[in-house]
Amino acid sequence: MTDEESCPNCGRNSLDIDAQNSVVYCKNCGFAARVNPQTGEVTTLNPGSQGGGSPAVYNSSTGSSSEGHSILGLDPLIFFLLGITAVLSLMAINVITDPIIGSLFIAIIVVVWWIKK
Repeated sequence: MTDEESCPNCGRNSLDIDAQNSVVYCKNCGFAARVNPQTGEVTTLNPGSQGGGSPAVYNSSTGSSSEGHSILGLDPLIFFLLGITAVLSLMAINVITDPIIGSLFIAIIVVVWWIKK
């Protein structure tokens, strides 16, 4: 596939190629497919959105696709782990001295993660 070919899902000429991961994905609808360079076999990773839904996004750095879920530009699990680690570290070095405040921060992180996961 080349950049001039249209997306099999939405029909637009918005295909992009991630040569490192052998993936072709559509910037418009989120369609993503892995192409085996040796055999030419195509495996659909994400069928893309149909008509007006929020497009699924292919993340070329991780080689995965998601339905647009991110928190501050991070995958929800990474946000959760970094947030909990940051709060616990701040509590360990006595920047956050009150355990109730620390627990409140952790609760906020859990709620935001739960909503976005």
